[in-house]
Amino acid sequence: MLQKTISKIVTIEGNGLHTNNHCTVTLHPADINHGIVFQRVDLPKRPSIKAIANNAAEFNRNTVIKNDVMSVATLEHFMATFFLLGISNILVEITNEEIPILEGSAKLIYEALKDNIIEQNTEQQLFTITDRIICEDSQNSSKIEAFANEIGDDNLNIEVTIDFKEPVGRHTVAIVIPNHSNHIDFEKFSPIITARTFVFASELTFLLSHNLIKGGNINNALVFVDANLPQNIIDELKTLFNCENLNVTPDGTFNNTPFRSSNEPAYHKTLDFIGDISLLGMRISGTIKAYKPGHSINAKFTKSLLNNIK
Repeated sequence: MLQKTISKIVTIEGNGLHTNNHCTVTLHPADINHGIVFQRVDLPKRPSIKAIANNAAEFNRNTVIKNDVMSVATLEHFMATFFLLGISNILVEITNEEIPILEGSAKLIYEALKDNIIEQNTEQQLFTITDRIICEDSQNSSKIEAFANEIGDDNLNIEVTIDFKEPVGRHTVAIVIPNHSNHIDFEKFSPIITARTFVFASELTFLLSHNLIKGGNINNALVFVDANLPQNIIDELKTLFNCENLNVTPDGTFNNTPFRSSNEPAYHKTLDFIGDISLLGMRISGTIKAYKPGHSINAKFTKSLLNNIK
């Protein structure tokens, strides 16, 4: 696959999921071998940071990259979109520390970029998994395992399994991401690109008390009701979401919008996983199986891949 950038400047704006701060994202074309670079234009001297695994530092319900002078939070949906579209060189100017959550998925990012991509006259670097790599998190019973493909297969084969309490449950997504195709089949990846972030209703009070999801609302997340919530809590959530008619559907979610796919939570975890492993900074050939992935173990796994580059 050739390196790719965008043909013109693209601007996307919105509020952050956790901070609720408004952020304007301005995407600029970049030269070959530039990589994915974020620049904080709101800070003195406009510092920048490369989106690579060694700069990943915090993983509290999102992925953060940081250095001594700046940080960029919740970049995983943008990174996943860049990876799926094959974009390897781009300058991302931002006016705040947290990337906008938009409507909870990568749909709007994809739509803004899909017809605006140009190839560059240099091949992308490809990392081929040759050794078995295993990362585990015993606290969360999470495990990510990678191994070599069969001979002749240089695609990236991903299998993601989620395992939550009801009403989410256990589901698996298996996808193949090509490394030699210069055109993404949107219909093939649509369930991943459009899958929204999700949360359990019982977590909301805790997350808000820890200064998180201040930008969350009924329009940018699926909220699963995991217990018989008392009416006073539902009333509080109505105020939080500014939604008078808040009811629980047969699917166990609040009645914000219907599912975009029958397996939307698993597809969203796949989107996050792709965004996190894209911090390797190159294409990947091999097979990866992730059981109960999360941002922290995803970063640990990606750094393990980085350590295996020869």
